[in-house]
Amino acid sequence: MDGERIEVVEEFKYLGCVITEQMGSKRMVEERARAGFLSDWLRKCRDAAGEVRGKPFVRLIEMLGESVLLYGAEVWGGGSQLEPVERVQMRAARIFLGVGRLHPLVSLQYELNMMPLRWEGRKRCIEFWIKVMRMDKERLMKVVMLEALEMGGKVKWVQNLEENMRMFGFCGMSSEALEGLSMGEVKKVLTEVAWKEAVFSPEF
Repeated sequence: MDGERIEVVEEFKYLGCVITEQMGSKRMVEERARAGFLSDWLRKCRDAAGEVRGKPFVRLIEMLGESVLLYGAEVWGGGSQLEPVERVQMRAARIFLGVGRLHPLVSLQYELNMMPLRWEGRKRCIEFWIKVMRMDKERLMKVVMLEALEMGGKVKWVQNLEENMRMFGFCGMSSEALEGLSMGEVKKVLTEVAWKEAVFSPEF
């Protein structure tokens, strides 16, 4: 480029997201799980405010933990590969409730009202698709998304989106079907469906 040789690398970090030459999401998920390691921020919270319990602890998991664990999930949050970040989420729940590793996951998530991260990741991917599809047709992001959708299964993100839509029972649905709803209402609908599907999912 401009006479300068560009190095070929297997992966590259851009805006905090790890992009691999195969455009897969495994490395990104691993990186997010490491970044969301709990011990540091729990120690800082205890140093600043003492022992954190009750609703403030759950809010901390959502605001500090999930914001790091699911950073960029709109792009890579396919769901099936989110086990490493969900392990971090469950470790936080076990710390809060003072229970061991054998405590049932469904009990942890019900007691703390915590959306399983694999479902939160799927939800964010669908929200992102709807948000972009509502943009003006001249917006670059929409132009790129429309091209990706045209390419279909050749694009990993489109594969993830289609899988997410299937998991939500939205297979074949167009963004126009939700046109009468605000983004706030869309998020509420997706959250309700995610909880319903998560509870009856064999992976829950």
